[in-house]
Amino acid sequence: MSENNGRSGIVSSPPASTRGGASTAGQGSAQQPSGFNSELNATCLAFVEDYRNLRLSLAEASLEIIQALASDASITESQQKAAYKSFFELLQQHAQLTSASAERGKKLESRPASPSSDGSDSDEEKEPSGPDVQPVSRKRFHEDKGLADRADGGKRRLDESIIPFMRDGASARLNKQLRDTLRLKENYTRNLDSAKQLVISNPEVPEFPQALWKDVLANNFIDLDKVLSGEYSTTGDPKVVEKFGDTGYAFMAGDLKPSKAVRSHGEWTIAWESYTEAVLFAYPHRQKELRVYSAEITRLFCATTLDFADRVIQFDCTARSRVSKSNQLLLSDLGNFSDLSISHFSSAGAGASKPAPKMPALGNRSNDVCRRFNEGVCVSRTCKYRHSCFNCKACDHGANSCGKASGSGLQPKSERK
Repeated sequence: MSENNGRSGIVSSPPASTRGGASTAGQGSAQQPSGFNSELNATCLAFVEDYRNLRLSLAEASLEIIQALASDASITESQQKAAYKSFFELLQQHAQLTSASAERGKKLESRPASPSSDGSDSDEEKEPSGPDVQPVSRKRFHEDKGLADRADGGKRRLDESIIPFMRDGASARLNKQLRDTLRLKENYTRNLDSAKQLVISNPEVPEFPQALWKDVLANNFIDLDKVLSGEYSTTGDPKVVEKFGDTGYAFMAGDLKPSKAVRSHGEWTIAWESYTEAVLFAYPHRQKELRVYSAEITRLFCATTLDFADRVIQFDCTARSRVSKSNQLLLSDLGNFSDLSISHFSSAGAGASKPAPKMPALGNRSNDVCRRFNEGVCVSRTCKYRHSCFNCKACDHGANSCGKASGSGLQPKSERK
């Protein structure tokens, strides 16, 4: 392949005036590798024209060009890259011109209109020229204003000045920690796809299911069952439905379903620590908030029997769900959860109607003492072995925490599990 001006051999596309009559002066012409299919070149140029005429967004036009180039088996991969670069430069040039026109439209809109000598208001009436503004017809002004309204991917911009909840000082009443959280959340949610890409490609990213990173960045509720499932997954991260930019295309990659549920304080702690690492990676200022909340949940687990551990887990879910739905609450604001405490821990509470799980029938249990209980490992309420201390026979602790001397220190042979 021959070289010309640092690029592969190129030929210019047809003049702008021959392509649908659209004026594209100053926007450049497409360049293509030698041996490039002229029909394919015309197809790609048509997508560029569709973008210039607002029939396609920048992302849609770019995707169409990529697919058209990839479908032609007669050109090499390097030729595809060179051709795509040339066509994308045309798209960028038009985007820059559109942005410049939008800026001119804003300047003209802010200038007072010059009264006409005959009182007429013709579309071709000229605006007054100034040192920084070139004479532009009223018709051109309206076109520029339309481009300004649609400068972001063809979508109309919001007029934030008339939005009732966009009043000044609304966030000034919040404490600094909430303001820091909202500032990061607003930035991440501008483009969650890009934010997630930056996270998962960072060398210091903590181990966490990739499918949940968008919810972390958006400060949404996170199901700890899914986090725990990710900790024990042997098949990699569960896959989800992802969108391809703003093109409207999406692909189905599977469902995100938890394979393991949090049922005890130990499992909750495993999932919580993983969740905390992920949150602090995106919101490092929330360390104290998460520490205070974690300590409160641990106290609730300690104050609740194992039979009712699920109530603590449900309380945690509802508390975190409430905070995720509000921009004015912190997890450390424990006073905001008093109604949830009544609901889940009071005998009259709405969340306390679930009966405690039944213990296995005594006839199905062995009289042998559980060795793993005495080692402090077994905490199952459905264990078929008897949970009692080897030394003092008490049922509320094992030999590992018994203060009574154990003599030889060996469990009776008949009681070994």
